[in-house]
Amino acid sequence: MKQFTTLLLAVFCLTANALAQVGSGPSFVKPFAIAVEADGNMVVVDFSQKAVIRVNAATGDRAFLSGAGAGSGEDFLGPNGIAIEADGNLVVSDERLVAVVRVNPITGDRTIISNASIGSGPNFSLPASLAVEADGSLLVVDNTSDAVFRVDPVTGNRTIISSAGHGSGPNFNSPIGVVVEADGNLVVADFVAIAVFRVDPITGDRTIISNASTGSGPGFGDPFVPAVEADGSIVVADGGVNAVFRVDKTTGDRTIVSDANTGSGPALGSPGAIAVAPNGDLLVASDGVAGIFRIDPVTGDRTFASGGLPTAVEDQTGSQLPQEFALQQNYPNPFNPSTTIAFELPQASAVKLAVYNMQGQLVRTLVNGQKPSGSHSVVWDGLDDHGARVASGVYLYTLKASAVALQRKLVLMK
Repeated sequence: MKQFTTLLLAVFCLTANALAQVGSGPSFVKPFAIAVEADGNMVVVDFSQKAVIRVNAATGDRAFLSGAGAGSGEDFLGPNGIAIEADGNLVVSDERLVAVVRVNPITGDRTIISNASIGSGPNFSLPASLAVEADGSLLVVDNTSDAVFRVDPVTGNRTIISSAGHGSGPNFNSPIGVVVEADGNLVVADFVAIAVFRVDPITGDRTIISNASTGSGPGFGDPFVPAVEADGSIVVADGGVNAVFRVDKTTGDRTIVSDANTGSGPALGSPGAIAVAPNGDLLVASDGVAGIFRIDPVTGDRTFASGGLPTAVEDQTGSQLPQEFALQQNYPNPFNPSTTIAFELPQASAVKLAVYNMQGQLVRTLVNGQKPSGSHSVVWDGLDDHGARVASGVYLYTLKASAVALQRKLVLMK
């Protein structure tokens, strides 16, 4: 029997870092999506706090706008995307409500626009992010259906614009973010395909703008929700390589705007969604440091626009404890030979974290036992429970804790 002491399975117990937090108000826990209002203030979806937080662009001060006791209507369960309609209303995708929610920007009141009971058409499976078209229609990327939906903003009716059965071109694998270009075309980031797609809004046809084979420059690792700059360039934050990329909209060439070697300031720490400020600065949500970065689009210099206090781990107490069970996207993804999987426990729990193949067969048990409350991470070395290296491909990893079961995809590439 092989000695698993040789395996690269490790549970890391991290401690809080002493970064100065910018702005007052409720601290971020998992800032996941960001949009910019007409006055320049930011609205940020915090997945863990199940809330939308408004951030003063000048001071970085934060206040709950909707959720966490603010506003009325059905509570958020897993908000993960946000966009702003022409009248200033906010629209939020929620992966656990499996719905799109409209939020009043003054009262914070929530109204479900579209879900299995509201609006007709094919149902969402996991709405991951959204954008607004010029005519007010909503675009929703579904991470599980591998599709882009169009939602009528009045009736909530849903149609699929682009998927394996709608439109031609290379298929999505796990689309995660969408933005609309000036000409109405859609730009979709896919973190498993490791590519940025362009989608025709009428036919649904897909072309790859940038990936390992299209466009030159450093490669993506885990491209997330994109944004478009005033000149039409596409900017993408990438948690797989902890960088912000600029992509030429025509050639697909990639340049790094900001990373550990480009620009000064605090390390990005798992950057996710990105937005463009009125002055052209890039605003990046980072759950790795529980804050919003402001990045100079020319120099790549980084400062905190708001927040910036990392989540404490294992020794967390009080308000710093995670507020819900959460399973994070592995990093890096795709990976070879190893990857880190992080998860959060709001209370001490019996935990099973395991990797399965796409047929549902157990590949590797990473954690099986009692764990304290806090944030935890585990490294998977790409070996199965017998110590054999597994084949390249897409796998599922599942967290079971108390009565909760969470699942995500990961990709091993050789």
